[in-house]
Amino acid sequence: MFSTVTSFTMLRPDIYNPLLTTFEKVISGVEWVKPPPPLFRCFDGSSFGSTRLGPALPNIDVMLDNGQNWTLPGRRQLAGAGGRPDNIPYPASDNAPAIIFGNHQMQDNLVQFDLEKNTFGFSGLLLGRSTHCGNFNFNTGSS
Repeated sequence: MFSTVTSFTMLRPDIYNPLLTTFEKVISGVEWVKPPPPLFRCFDGSSFGSTRLGPALPNIDVMLDNGQNWTLPGRRQLAGAGGRPDNIPYPASDNAPAIIFGNHQMQDNLVQFDLEKNTFGFSGLLLGRSTHCGNFNFNTGSS
């Protein structure tokens, strides 16, 4: 599910728990810090290396029903909280959709919702194309 009113992605516990366990293995040795409410897990951001796409973390690829990947680079996996990154996928309730994508993960992707066809499309991460939503030319290709 994609939500423009949910700030951060939420994952059902059967997905969240294995992801958090794997994430914590990948960043072993990084210090945890007390999260400010309502955040769940925070890490000391000074422990991460940096890339042009945010903290130096392996991408998280989410396979969608149509076989496409929604890729989350470091910048979209973590969000700043008081100057420190925070692990942003949150646990959701057991009866929630498997994944509820929040608007932080949708940033720097062009997302088109076609309500008549009940479909959506997305551009993929614009940052990897040296652009972002703030400087994208929406008139390209129009007549």
